[in-house]
Amino acid sequence: MVRQAITILTMTAIANLIVGGCSKVVNMRLDEVAVDTPKRIIAAVPKSGEEETFDTKGGTYEPSNRRITGVAANGERLVMPLNELDSVRVTEPASDSLSPLSIGARGFHEYIKPKKTNEIVSVETQQSVVYKFWSGCRIDQTNRVVSGLSKSGTALRIPLDSVAFVGVKRTDWGKTSGFIVGYAVAFTALLLYAWSHIPLEVDRNECPGWQN
Repeated sequence: MVRQAITILTMTAIANLIVGGCSKVVNMRLDEVAVDTPKRIIAAVPKSGEEETFDTKGGTYEPSNRRITGVAANGERLVMPLNELDSVRVTEPASDSLSPLSIGARGFHEYIKPKKTNEIVSVETQQSVVYKFWSGCRIDQTNRVVSGLSKSGTALRIPLDSVAFVGVKRTDWGKTSGFIVGYAVAFTALLLYAWSHIPLEVDRNECPGWQN
């Protein structure tokens, strides 16, 4: 019985910690939210040769192969290993300026990695209407909307201009610490209870095979 209680308690604690412990929702302005800015590769400059410009779809970076592929403006298929490039030119549609950025090839792999973002679970409009999302939503800077699936299963597209606050899911370290301490106390109490009920002496009459 004690062993079963310890097993259940341990599995419950692990499950809670896996899903992030205790969490809370914090209201933030849009400009305070960490988002991954979309980037479009418009050109690449080889170490030897002239700049190669991609078509309107832009180039695609393949992290596993560390190369940029795509179609050139003249229709030619391009496959450009990163170690053969001097720099890569990109634009960030979400930024205030659409001027291309020139990124050195050595640092491009880290630059293009998805950044850690905030998990948005709700949106409050300037009219004080609150929308809650099923599994988070994303900020689409290109189309200037917050999009996601509501808890009722409806697809939502909320214009950024109408957003007052967004609810961001954060780990509540105070509650999480309290949970861990409570678990440790309960676990210790069960161990002490189990230890106190372990027989310290063996009754020789109950052990026919006992030998001096």
